[in-house]
This record gives sequence, structure tokens and C-alpha cells, in this order.
Amino acid sequence: MHKYWKLRTLFALLILIGIMVFSIGCQKQTSPDVVVTNFCTHLQKLEFDQTTKYVYGSSPRDNSPFEDELIRSGFANMTFKVGETKFISKDAATVSVAVSAPNIGEALDLAMYSLYASRMYLPPDPESLLRAKTYEIINQNQSPIIQTTTVFTLKKDKRQWYIVNNDEFNIFALRIFGY
Repeated sequence: MHKYWKLRTLFALLILIGIMVFSIGCQKQTSPDVVVTNFCTHLQKLEFDQTTKYVYGSSPRDNSPFEDELIRSGFANMTFKVGETKFISKDAATVSVAVSAPNIGEALDLAMYSLYASRMYLPPDPESLLRAKTYEIINQNQSPIIQTTTVFTLKKDKRQWYIVNNDEFNIFALRIFGY
């Protein structure tokens, strides 16, 4: 009887290990297009702290408050459509995204031109006047819209997909805002 007890224990452990391996293998995985959709949705909602969980190796940028507000107003007025997903390998993929957003560079140009053309008295802090005029142009949809397609590269790490923080990713905001 002692001999069978060891065999039963070993068999029970093998079954338990098999169940654990099977349950780990069947966990829900997020697809690359869902990761990109979630990332862009959080950008659009200005939830920048949430975007970092979708980007591999992301770090917060250190911008001036003026740049941050311009970027925020641009993202808030951004629309996007996730396109085709191409799997490069089992752990790498690309996802294209069509983006429409206000051209922040053009909005700044329009604001400067407007202030110069009106020959308004410049206050001691001309940046505040320029900021206000730029926001007005963006929020009243007077800024030209940039339409572009970006291709995000994703990699799978520990069964989860992440957007790769590469050159294409780094110029994403610059491209859609016309910088």
C-alpha cells in the first residue's frame, strides 16, 4: 500500500501541473490592434498616465506647460481609425493607424499672424496672448487638419503586446501636429 501511495501522489501532482499549464496557456491575450486602439483612446481622452502601460520602454516627456497644453488640445481634437495588423512573427506585429488632428504648427502660425495683423499691444507676457489665440484657433476648428497614417511596431513580452518605443513612435505626435 505504501508503494501505491507514492504513485497516486505523483499522478495527482502531474494532473495538477497539467491543469496549471493548460489554464496559463488559455489566458485571454490582447491582440495588437486592441493595444493600439486602447493607446489612442487614452491619448484622445488625455489620460497620458494610462498610455504608458501600452508602450514598451516609455518614459514621460519633460515639456514646458505651454507645449503640454498645445499637445493636450491637439490630442483632444484627434480622431483615429485602426487599420491593418500584420504579424511579422509570433512575437512581432505592425498596426497601421489613420489619424486626423489639428495642425498645431499651423495654428501657431495663424495665431502669430492674427496678432501681428491686428497690431495688438503686446502685454509683458506675450506668450499668454499667443497661447490664448492658439487655443482659440484650435478649439474653433480654424486650424488646418493633418491626415496621416502611422505604423506602430508591437512586440509580445510575457504574453502581452506592447507598442515599441522606436523612431516611428517618437515622431508620431510631431507628424500629426505638423511639427
